[in-house]
Amino acid sequence: MRLLSLGIPVSKCSDVVHSVLTGLTDLKFGKLPSKGTTSLIQSECEVAGQIQVADILLHGNNMTLQLDGTKKKFNEYGAYQVTLNNASGLKETYSLGMKEMLKGDTDSFIDTMLSVFRDLAETFSDDSEQINEIRTKMLANIKNLMTDRHIVNKSFKIKFEELRAELFDKYLKNFSTLSNQSKNQVVELHSLFCALHVIGNMGTVASKALKVYESIVLPPENKITEHSFDKGNARTFDLIFELSQSLTISGSQRFGRFTDWEAFLEERNIHNFLVSFLRHRFNILFVNGGAAFYHREHIAEFFHCLTAPNKLMKCISESIISPVCVAECRALGIFGVLISQPLWKIVERDIHVLDLNPYWLKLKNALSEYSVDASNLLKGKQLFSEFAMQEDEVYVSLFVPLTDEIQKFTQECLQIICFHVLQLVNRQLMDQLPNGLYFNATDTVRNETQSCPTTNRLGEKDFSDLDREVNRAPQRNTSNISGIICFRNNNAWKFYRNMNPEKRKLCLKRALRLAPKRYSKNKAHRKQLKKKRYQFIMEKKSKRQEADNKKQILEISEHVKENGLWNSKTIKQNIQSIDSTNAKIKSVKQQLKYHQTILHSKADKTLFLYSVNGKPHSLEQLIQNLNQVITFETNNEELEEISSSINANTKFRCESQRKLLINNIIEKTKSVPKKVNSSSANQQVARKIVKKAEKRKMLATSVPNKHLKTFNYLPVEISSDDKDSFVAIAYEDRWYLGQITHVIDKSSVTVSFMKQVGHDLFKWPSKPETKCVETIFILIKELSIEPKDSGLRIWKLSSLDTIEEKYNYYKLNYF
Repeated sequence: MRLLSLGIPVSKCSDVVHSVLTGLTDLKFGKLPSKGTTSLIQSECEVAGQIQVADILLHGNNMTLQLDGTKKKFNEYGAYQVTLNNASGLKETYSLGMKEMLKGDTDSFIDTMLSVFRDLAETFSDDSEQINEIRTKMLANIKNLMTDRHIVNKSFKIKFEELRAELFDKYLKNFSTLSNQSKNQVVELHSLFCALHVIGNMGTVASKALKVYESIVLPPENKITEHSFDKGNARTFDLIFELSQSLTISGSQRFGRFTDWEAFLEERNIHNFLVSFLRHRFNILFVNGGAAFYHREHIAEFFHCLTAPNKLMKCISESIISPVCVAECRALGIFGVLISQPLWKIVERDIHVLDLNPYWLKLKNALSEYSVDASNLLKGKQLFSEFAMQEDEVYVSLFVPLTDEIQKFTQECLQIICFHVLQLVNRQLMDQLPNGLYFNATDTVRNETQSCPTTNRLGEKDFSDLDREVNRAPQRNTSNISGIICFRNNNAWKFYRNMNPEKRKLCLKRALRLAPKRYSKNKAHRKQLKKKRYQFIMEKKSKRQEADNKKQILEISEHVKENGLWNSKTIKQNIQSIDSTNAKIKSVKQQLKYHQTILHSKADKTLFLYSVNGKPHSLEQLIQNLNQVITFETNNEELEEISSSINANTKFRCESQRKLLINNIIEKTKSVPKKVNSSSANQQVARKIVKKAEKRKMLATSVPNKHLKTFNYLPVEISSDDKDSFVAIAYEDRWYLGQITHVIDKSSVTVSFMKQVGHDLFKWPSKPETKCVETIFILIKELSIEPKDSGLRIWKLSSLDTIEEKYNYYKLNYF
């Protein structure tokens, strides 16, 4: 385990042991662990590290959960750590684990966290119920969250609290007996954010401030702005990046001149203060801004010495002598040495996270002053004097007076940077500033947040370890890498070395027993992730196809709307009105698409083809096909209309019969109770209904008896506001869907009927079918119906089963 935690590859462990034993001792030994055994030990290493952390989580109190996410090699990862106070009152942070996720959203973080805590709980028990109880106890000991300021982490708190309430109510003893106020206090979490990310975000807003300043000072045609890689970036930001690419060891291997630059500075006994962007991202803009200002003359001379400078060097040469770029680099350097770098020293101390509040308030007040007048910054006045930076060559050069123009530019630039950073501080640190949630925290809150660190730095460290392990051994799976990182970062080998021998034997024995199971579980997790990724791709594909179909339908509809829907009589006239042959072919194709896609024509599918065996149809062939489609639909509509008229003659009763039915229904509804419940009155009415149905021998098998016991029909009340509402109308043969077009009075309305074309699909007939209907025949009003296509031809009804059920009762009693 120790060798694996030190980064020795699985295939080399046996060789290392063999070399040590044969080279340093005279011991004789037999067969060493094979590669497969060593791989299994990796899983054992993972479980052994989890046993250490699981014990801490189960017996800790008011601990802080830290989480972060990253993307490496096209995979999303979520990492979790926990911080607590030890017996000496010092903070200790442990890595809990790292897993691959499908996406970097809140739900994925919640699911991954539950999976990590379940793995930890499984080190205590094999029983599923006990595992859930142990996991819930671990989650109950978490009281604080420390994350970065990503929107996912902000919403994580809300969902985590909802999850805690659900789990506590189910698995935590005596939780249900607490009052609502006490429950909320147990469930609620303190959410604090990494202070280092504030410093990192200062660089982002400073870059935006430089862009604003350049737009004010420089005219649009200024030459140096033409060299920006991204028009959204300030030229000075790109200049600093170009310098790191050209003059640092991690820069461009093709265009960089790092070795020449080092030799140039060494001959003049000058130290190189430029650093690469790698592993310095939190403060890189301010550090390299000051270094660029210090080296401005050295850089100009160095590039002047080169006989064949490339385009990158030409961009740097022109920008490094610009007064605006020089002033901006100087302003960034001053802000760095007086504000951002001292702040970095402050937030990395091992102090209570709420002890940063006075420093944040001091920073806010100073930025408010510097936004108006930054002359004190230009003079080198320290804001945090007890954490002042060492005065090296760069520091001294920043405060040497220069020309009046550069002095003026520097002060203006500092004021704009301070103004933008002030907005950032007010927005991101509002909870720790006056009137904020944690500014004047109570003793209870301070005790609960005692374990909360000031930064989320360990998460970044775990990801850097992940990056190194992935580059070192790409074939290793995430679970093995996570086990190695946790075992190493948590000093698990010290934990087991200091443990009682008997207890250590039991723990390692359990780790050995769980290792194969964990290996299989992790393997299944990877397969499941692949399946989910495929499903995710298919969902995207489906949405894309749906969007394409909607777009196509819209295009076809727009074309037909503009040119009209052709019939057999107007085809020739419409074709003659179009000039070019290509336009004629396109118009005919659009007409065919409209009939196929929107009208869902049932004509022969070959009529909608544009080619046969790779040979495109001629214009004449397309017109012939369109004629056949229109003729087929016309004949089909005539048959439907004949069928509709036949049904219309048989399905509606005459007026005298309808009046008798209405009176019959009214008489029956007089005896119906106002409320439908299990009272004796309702049961009596229900028994009469069932008895009557049995006498008629019309008890429908599709209507369960348990529903018959509670059915009573009350007439639907209609008012003028019900115009345009969709209603279901009951007649002897069946029910019909229609739309109220006019409310005559309370007892009668005019309804425009729709034609049923599928199980729950309806369409408007080619000839409107409108009739006067007594309201006593209305089963349901205000039905939920929505269009199925963009042409508003086909409509879908969502409450079909309810209507069928009510119609069966209605028919059973009144027809």
